[in-house]
Amino acid sequence: MLNAAGRVFAARGYQNATVREICAAAGVNIASVAYYFGDKMGLYRAVVRLIRDEESRRFPIPDPAVQTDPTERLFAFVRTLLQRMFDTNEDDGWQVRLLIRELQQPTEAMEDIVKDHFAPIQDQLYQNLAELVGEPIDPSSLMHLSFTVIGQCFHYGVCENAVNALLIQRGLAAELDIDELAVHITSVAMAAAANAGFVKHQARLRELIR
Repeated sequence: MLNAAGRVFAARGYQNATVREICAAAGVNIASVAYYFGDKMGLYRAVVRLIRDEESRRFPIPDPAVQTDPTERLFAFVRTLLQRMFDTNEDDGWQVRLLIRELQQPTEAMEDIVKDHFAPIQDQLYQNLAELVGEPIDPSSLMHLSFTVIGQCFHYGVCENAVNALLIQRGLAAELDIDELAVHITSVAMAAAANAGFVKHQARLRELIR
């Protein structure tokens, strides 16, 4: 039932999806939603938890206690995010579409998604980048640096068709290879964090807006 509900929510959005439509797709009695989940929002939250649990099971975020080298850990982290973004889970990829809908049209489940789904990922990336910067940096700048890493992964996953079209127009290979993308994104992050004097460049650029 959760998979059927997820496909309906992903296709129609939470507001437009109906319990009757979901139950018809799942082949269950309409009373099942109230019995097992309380209401439509309870069902929606259960679907979101399913996505989180399946992602964690199939593509676990690297464990800092096991992967101690910060560069290798960042590469593994980026590769895992890309795998999650490009994964179709042997179906139509409704999981990513549902999360994108939630980001664009947030429901009351957004708070849970941020706390249980996004925050643990963000926290680990934040700590990883702090190791790589290697010099004092204000928390806001470090947080935004972590957003740039996640944003690149998100861009390639969500805008895959547009990226491929642009590559083709310029006579370049249009197949996006996850490993090569992970190398590129990690290299950019390393240049910003470790090799290019991140704090120094920030100070210089801020002079331009004063």
